[in-house]
Amino acid sequence: MQFNLREYKLSLAPGVKVGLPGIIEKLDAIIETTKEICLIIADTFDEPYFRFQECFFAVAKFQTTYLQSLKSGDGKAEAFKQANQFNLKHLAELSSKLDQSRPSVEASLKLADEISASNQLTDFYTKIDELAIISMPFVHGIETNPYAHFQRHISTPDIEEKKEAEPLMLSVQFSTDNEPWANPQILKPQTQYTINGVIKLNRLPDNYSKLIIRHVSTTSDDFFVLSLPEIQLTNELSYSIMGQVIFKYPQNTFDPPVAIKLMAQLLSPSAEPIYPHLIGYDELITQIIDENTFKYPTGFSKLNKRAWDIGLEIKKDLPHIDNNELDHFIILLSGILNYAGYCALHGIFKKVSNLSEDDFRDRLIAYLSANPMIGGDIIKEGHIAGGRVEIRYQDVIAELKVEKTMSDRAKMVDQYKRQPSVYASAVSADLAILCILDLTDKTLPSASVANNVFTIPAVFHGFATAPTTSKIAVIIIDGNLKNPSAY
Repeated sequence: MQFNLREYKLSLAPGVKVGLPGIIEKLDAIIETTKEICLIIADTFDEPYFRFQECFFAVAKFQTTYLQSLKSGDGKAEAFKQANQFNLKHLAELSSKLDQSRPSVEASLKLADEISASNQLTDFYTKIDELAIISMPFVHGIETNPYAHFQRHISTPDIEEKKEAEPLMLSVQFSTDNEPWANPQILKPQTQYTINGVIKLNRLPDNYSKLIIRHVSTTSDDFFVLSLPEIQLTNELSYSIMGQVIFKYPQNTFDPPVAIKLMAQLLSPSAEPIYPHLIGYDELITQIIDENTFKYPTGFSKLNKRAWDIGLEIKKDLPHIDNNELDHFIILLSGILNYAGYCALHGIFKKVSNLSEDDFRDRLIAYLSANPMIGGDIIKEGHIAGGRVEIRYQDVIAELKVEKTMSDRAKMVDQYKRQPSVYASAVSADLAILCILDLTDKTLPSASVANNVFTIPAVFHGFATAPTTSKIAVIIIDGNLKNPSAY
């Protein structure tokens, strides 16, 4: 399940921070909403999970009030810190009673520790931003009675009338493959998935005998088949449901998720249908992905998956990335990965200990020029920002380096990671590639090509501690290899 912070969005876009008082106000609202959910689902399987989430947001709130107290100098900071530590311990106790395989449990515990340890505002804002990417339960809203406090003064007939007017709500929870439906859930095309669910009504109207949950979606029915059985109502409020869903076709690589809106209907032989308000899963969000249809293949299955994963990572971390730039980036990345796989398979740089960057560049450009997706669009030695770029494809930069002395990967990357950022910024690009040919002496066997491909955030002047808005893909090609028997 996912807690979509729609009304209470905490994500702090750069330069649009709501400030500590605003965060406290929003956290208070979320805590109150979570308490109301707990009342609705009292004594159910998921009540402890929502109690856990209520405590999680309390940890975030008390750390926020602690920082606000330090900032204002009102002398209450120590009390707020103690309250935060108490709730942090209580959170750990609550988590011990939950299913530890739920991704949100582990993520919430980790983030709660990090928020509590954030004593600098920049670190704290960064951690608060991460609330937007934790999978948690979500609700659109809960109707409440503003006059409930005065209910004890209302006469008996009015109480009965008020009970009849109580909103009808249906709590819906779905899972597949023994995991809560993630929203978005990653599924494969042409595969039938079983959906298990638990539904609960807050009350049962008289003379209603049947409950139907069906989809109402702008997505064409030809794209998917969703089958959920009718439920024959008894005197119980809680029911189990099991259905199936199958998606017929894969989406394009980086298409947005598909959303299937759900609607519930209560049927009676003698009255008009009633449509209860759904809370929990009022829609099923999914991405239909088939790795075999990756449209920019590298020629190597594991490198295909690596390029695919990097593309999805960028879409997740940089949701506003330009689609054309991402396409061009993946095309160039795929071409260089194809070259890296070719070099490893055929030992192109075996026993090569000395090669100039110009020679390395010319070899790679000649290879990429034969790639039909790249061809003549590649530019050699373009001049940008007063420097000479090794490779440019459209607006994507690939910086090439040859390393002969430093074998430590972290130090190697740290030495060269800034130059591609400079060139990318000059052409208003958010993505770049750094390819390093490692010609250092090899005393141990080299890692697989897929393990030598990863991404790093780009760091810019004035934004050293801000959330990243750009990424660099790093590809390291191992050269100067020995005969296998020499290791």
